[in-house]
Amino acid sequence: MGDEDKCHAPIPIPVVQRFLPIQQFTNLLETAFITHVDHHPRDFKYCMTPDCRQVYRCTTSDAASIINCPSCLSSVCSACQEEGHEGMTCAERKLNNDPEEQERLNDELATQSGFKKCPQCAVWIEKTEGCNHMECKCGAHICWVCMRIFNAQFVYEHMTTAHGGL
Repeated sequence: MGDEDKCHAPIPIPVVQRFLPIQQFTNLLETAFITHVDHHPRDFKYCMTPDCRQVYRCTTSDAASIINCPSCLSSVCSACQEEGHEGMTCAERKLNNDPEEQERLNDELATQSGFKKCPQCAVWIEKTEGCNHMECKCGAHICWVCMRIFNAQFVYEHMTTAHGGL
C-alpha cells in the first residue's frame, strides 16, 4: 500500500467513468483536454472570439485554411490565427492590415505616378501641364521642382533664379 505514488500506469477511461459521478467525469475530461491544449500551443488555438471556448488545430502557412467556428461562426486562418483572409496569403493579409506599410506603399506608388504631397497640408497633388507653379486647394503656392512654398508673386522669381525658368 505504500508504493501507490510510484505507479505510473494509466487508468483506462472506462474504469474512471465507472467510479466517478457523471458531472465529475465530465469535468475531469474537460480539464484534461484544456491542459493538453494549453501544453501544445503550436498545435492548438482557441477561437479568437473573446467568449468562445472552441479549439482548433493549427496548420503551417503552406497548409493554411479558413476555419469557420461552429460555436460563434467567426472565420479564422488556421496558420496565422487572424481573421480569415481567403484569397490572400498570411503575409499579404499582414501587409494589408499594417497601416504604416500601407501608407509607405501608397506613397511609393503615388511618387512613381508623378504625384507629390503638398508641403503645407500633405494632400496629394498632380501636375498635368503648364509651368512649375502649383497652387494647392489649401492656398499654398508651391514650386513643383523643389516643393517649397512661396507667396504668389515670389514663386515666379524663385523658379526663374533657382531653376532657370518656369
